[in-house]
Amino acid sequence: MGWHLHNLTKGGAVAPEANGAPRSHVVDDAATERTQHVFYAGGVGPSMKELWWTGSADLQWDDLLHDHPGAVGLLSDPNQPPASHVFRAEGTQHVFCRGSSETFNNHVFELWWRGGDPVNVNNLMVQSGEPTVGATSLTSHVFEAEGTQHVYLTMFGHIGQEQVDGHVGELWWRRGESPHLEDLTARSSARTLASPGLASHVVEEAGTQHVFYVAGKDVIELSWGGGHDWRERNLSQSSSPGPAEPATSQPASHFFTNDRTHHVFYTADNGRIMELSWRTGEDPVFRDISGTSVGDGVAPVAVSAPTSHVFDAELTQHVFYTGENGHIIELWWPPNDVARHEDLTVQSGGAPLAPTELLGTPTSHVFASEGTQHVFYRSGEPPNVPNVDLIELWWRRE
Repeated sequence: MGWHLHNLTKGGAVAPEANGAPRSHVVDDAATERTQHVFYAGGVGPSMKELWWTGSADLQWDDLLHDHPGAVGLLSDPNQPPASHVFRAEGTQHVFCRGSSETFNNHVFELWWRGGDPVNVNNLMVQSGEPTVGATSLTSHVFEAEGTQHVYLTMFGHIGQEQVDGHVGELWWRRGESPHLEDLTARSSARTLASPGLASHVVEEAGTQHVFYVAGKDVIELSWGGGHDWRERNLSQSSSPGPAEPATSQPASHFFTNDRTHHVFYTADNGRIMELSWRTGEDPVFRDISGTSVGDGVAPVAVSAPTSHVFDAELTQHVFYTGENGHIIELWWPPNDVARHEDLTVQSGGAPLAPTELLGTPTSHVFASEGTQHVFYRSGEPPNVPNVDLIELWWRRE
């Protein structure tokens, strides 16, 4: 029991240092493989690195663009990590990022592969027929029920004669198809423009998709399915009690299957972590989740956006963020209970500090077959921290 520390860039494979914030996912399929994967911009020049491992085996790393030198170039915007997902039905992994070459600046690129096969690179903007559209942030998910993949982006540029700066775009496709680009802001008749930073999730059994962003300081939901086309809802203004505290970070989201509730988290301008939660058809309930949490003293003020996941094995929800002292803080709770805050930097025996500006947002996932939870972050900046490493904090269910 307890949280453990693992320096991924100094462990075993001695991978390149991290230039950008990480993104992670798990391949948890007994018929194919059970592996964990972390992606980040690292080393000298534009790149996309992958760290991966299985069980207690040695960590390995790859440069996903090794077979495509100079073809794409990748931006390593510290506030906007890559997006990624696993498409179980096809046995494929996918990473999405923005191109930085002169020709393809801010285009959305897909890196994908199956098992140990070579990595394929696709320019999704060119394939969609909209090469004049650029992206400032990305998130993605798979809609297994429809056999589709989806990438959401905060757009700028033009679609035809229409300016789309601050519009939310969707790239989606089925196997064998070219991606389709939809302007969800126009399609939903949304009245708000998005700041960079998106979150999304799917409710497979209900056949719905949900995308979240911040406009001004309100949290906005665009939703599709359940008998309706894309539509907009201002969660902050419709919450009870409301309106919700103003948002100053990008959101994180998940769906808790146990009680069929949607959850969105963000950092408010007072440095506390806020939660908006609701069941389908209901207005959201607003909660100051860190300000009301219990634990050792008061929950530290947040200096990063949050990340979140559900640990179904214990029916618990978890939110992670960077505190003002560079410590990684966890908020967790079972159904219908207050949150408890834990200092994972202390619990792990003194993990390296996370940056308190720009690069401090962690990422997380659950590895269900091993009963483990994992949080990843980029360590702090010199001169306070001599090395810029990728750190893993992990916990096993006993």
